[in-house]
Amino acid sequence: MVYVKRLTLPLFLFFIHISIGQTFDENRSGSWLEFSGVGKIGDDWSIPLAGILKHRDVFDTYDFSFIRTGISYRTSPSTVFTPGIAFLNTNSFTDRDAISVTSQFWVYEEFSVFSNRKRHAFSHRWRLEHRWIRNDNNTEFNHRVRYRLQYKTPLHGNLYFKVCNEIFLNTRGHAFNQNRFFIGVGRTLSESIKIDLGFLKNHFRTSGYGAVRMGLYFDLDFTTTEVAQIDN
Repeated sequence: MVYVKRLTLPLFLFFIHISIGQTFDENRSGSWLEFSGVGKIGDDWSIPLAGILKHRDVFDTYDFSFIRTGISYRTSPSTVFTPGIAFLNTNSFTDRDAISVTSQFWVYEEFSVFSNRKRHAFSHRWRLEHRWIRNDNNTEFNHRVRYRLQYKTPLHGNLYFKVCNEIFLNTRGHAFNQNRFFIGVGRTLSESIKIDLGFLKNHFRTSGYGAVRMGLYFDLDFTTTEVAQIDN
């Protein structure tokens, strides 16, 4: 864990340099709605749930939707391992009159490391994805590796600042798949609910776009007496 902490700042500077240097179509901007969180079901066990709805224009012209879940096990106070599944549906716009619909089913393994330095919270996430991609009655199977580095710090009261970068790598063919960079602010609504708003820059090998990203994040505990009473 000491080596991970030492690499955090150099990695962040490297990713920011990559993101700033990426070119993207300024005419392509959209909206990115996201929810993500976990529900605790035991001392070290929880169920993650995440979803995304992306539009090519702000709240207009559907692009893709995504849902992911699994089972998480806390291997130590600062590390979590998660195997799971995911489904993605995409509309690819080949020209003004043609739309190609693609669906994907994933099985994935994920490992996360969390560290806090006074007011500074860092997280590292590695994920290996095994993807079945279906398009025009053809199915392709491939693997993809992802790494995300995230930083968060309080601003004032219940407001906080967040920045993260995630790189996606193919295991065959062209190594670079895509890169996502996000910067924004958030607000803690309660001990279990947070929201944030910011700018997402998504870069692919030959294209890219920017989007307004809005997120809802939750951390629920289903082992408490109060939740059990509600369920009854």
